[in-house]
Amino acid sequence: IFLRPSLTRDRCMALMFLRADRFHVAAAAQRICRFYEEKLRLFGDAKLTSSITLQDLSDDDISSIFNGAGHLLPQKDRSGRMVFFADYLFLDYQDWTN
Repeated sequence: IFLRPSLTRDRCMALMFLRADRFHVAAAAQRICRFYEEKLRLFGDAKLTSSITLQDLSDDDISSIFNGAGHLLPQKDRSGRMVFFADYLFLDYQDWTN
């Protein structure tokens, strides 16, 4: 948060994590920490506080996205959000870290 203080005022992001943990504040805080730890591991400190775009992905990452493993379901959840379903049997990649 000290790298980009505006993240502390991002209500949409905070709400996203709170909803994921059914508004349990401590669990949401832990989820936020795990999110940034994983983002740091995957993309490094240069991208830690910025949004990840397609330009940040490798060719292998992009082919994994477009290979048919991921689907947006036609129905929305009870809160009106789109539901993304991933079928890991369709994933095909060169490097297992993708």
